[in-house]
Amino acid sequence: MPNDAQHKTQPPPTVELKLSLPPHGQPVAKGIETRPTQTRRWLDGLPVLDVLNNLSRIHEMLTGLNRSALKTSMRLKLLDIYREPVTYIVQSLSAPRYHLSIPLGARDRNIVEKLASLVNEMAFGYKIVVTDLAGRTSPGEDLAIAVHRAIRHLCLRLFVYYNYYLDSPTGVWNELHQLFSYARGHEFSEASINDDTLKSRNNCSITQLYKQALLLGLAQPYRLPHRMINKVELYLQKWAFLGEITRTANPRRRRCRFLIQTNSDQPGVPCSVVPTGLQTGHFFLNTRPLVRSLHRQLAAIKTGLVPDAGDLGEDFFDDDAAAWLRQSGVAWGAIAARRYTRVAREGECTLAVGLEAVNFYINGGRPFELHKEPEDHHEITLHATAFSTQSQRARPQEARQHPVRLRDDSAGGFGLTSVVSEAIQVQVGDLVAIRPGHEDGPEWEIGLVRWLCQGAHNQLRLGVQKLGPGAKAVGVRPVSTDTGHAEPLRLGLSLPEIDILKQPATVIAPRGIFKDERNLFVEDPEALTMIRTRRLIERTHSLDWFQYQVLDI
Repeated sequence: MPNDAQHKTQPPPTVELKLSLPPHGQPVAKGIETRPTQTRRWLDGLPVLDVLNNLSRIHEMLTGLNRSALKTSMRLKLLDIYREPVTYIVQSLSAPRYHLSIPLGARDRNIVEKLASLVNEMAFGYKIVVTDLAGRTSPGEDLAIAVHRAIRHLCLRLFVYYNYYLDSPTGVWNELHQLFSYARGHEFSEASINDDTLKSRNNCSITQLYKQALLLGLAQPYRLPHRMINKVELYLQKWAFLGEITRTANPRRRRCRFLIQTNSDQPGVPCSVVPTGLQTGHFFLNTRPLVRSLHRQLAAIKTGLVPDAGDLGEDFFDDDAAAWLRQSGVAWGAIAARRYTRVAREGECTLAVGLEAVNFYINGGRPFELHKEPEDHHEITLHATAFSTQSQRARPQEARQHPVRLRDDSAGGFGLTSVVSEAIQVQVGDLVAIRPGHEDGPEWEIGLVRWLCQGAHNQLRLGVQKLGPGAKAVGVRPVSTDTGHAEPLRLGLSLPEIDILKQPATVIAPRGIFKDERNLFVEDPEALTMIRTRRLIERTHSLDWFQYQVLDI
């Protein structure tokens, strides 16, 4: 990879830092600890499991420190003491045991915004150190450490917003570009700096850390299933070094290249055509080596092997690894091209979320029942009848409709907006049914939620991919070889073959139903069919969507 020394013929321009800072010249307020030894003792005394109260306590202390007049060396020493507990709080609140609703309700959003503010206070502190040292003729290695730490916490702030599908704050990307350009212009961007809060590659340079940030932003985080951003962030700690920052690009290659505009407030843009006269300070990020490595890992997983994850642990490449690797590879390797033109279109819509709710409405607003009893399959009918009774009882909670607004429409999908409430719970990968208008509107259309983002004033934006017309409500049950035990019937959907789109007939069933070459009974109100699973098209957190072969009963 080209390093700073290779650009001596065209040195990067000197960057004047314009960073957002709080006022920090006030006397130290009462209760704000500024002695390192006592700070460590205070932090060690906090109850480890009381994460939410620790969040508030540490946030209060950092806010006070960042607005106090302190010696630069003392500020840097105090900030480094807080790094580990702050990282622990971020990781704890990102774990499944803290079940924050998606989209965020009022209480959970307050927690996440406090968490983002905590990380921002760490970034504030390091940016204060950077600006103090940048004016000195001999700042020493502390300047490189402070820039490194500032980039790390700005990236961590973005991670918090991405993890909960919140609009990223303005100015963060511009400051990341500034800090990297400053380090590169002063020729310390390749210095190796230890950071024990990173799980992998503890000794990494400012350049490597900056590439982690760029690739995280370019991973299309609002399209990732919930908490998969955790995996991508860890993955980049180990493999982001494969990305290449260059001033030149091969015009014959159209993929795996992004233009990084350092005066912008975004990570980068796909660049299939090399621009003439690249603006001073701008550069390219070549992701081809990273994508090649990722494809090798995918190929290993497909053959049943587990790629070596090194210090990330043996269980890093889990059952969902193929899905997020494939999605990340598309984001980092492809030039996005929309197949269908979207047309702005305002209007009221009704939304139903989840496989059971979609089954209910596709079935005419009735719980699924078996109207025809097969002569030789009495036990199927018994289990299906019991399941139908459960569906009737569950209908008020699981088949709720939500009013939303249509934002745009195309042959491939919808753009929707809604006001977040406690009632609507939707995630990337959920099956939804959409009907323009109200109760007397046209038939329902089904789709998969491909991305979501929660903006200001609790506005929720959704992108939904249409799955095609003709969906039918069905029940799905694995064929059991044990005559004394029958698997429970599960609600699903069947989608017909569409010749013009070369789309085969498929089934959507609850997650876990699909297994290679598995025999299933698929029941609708008119017929019983035995099928064998063939190819898994997609597995999300809640469903399996697959092709099948019809068998003779």
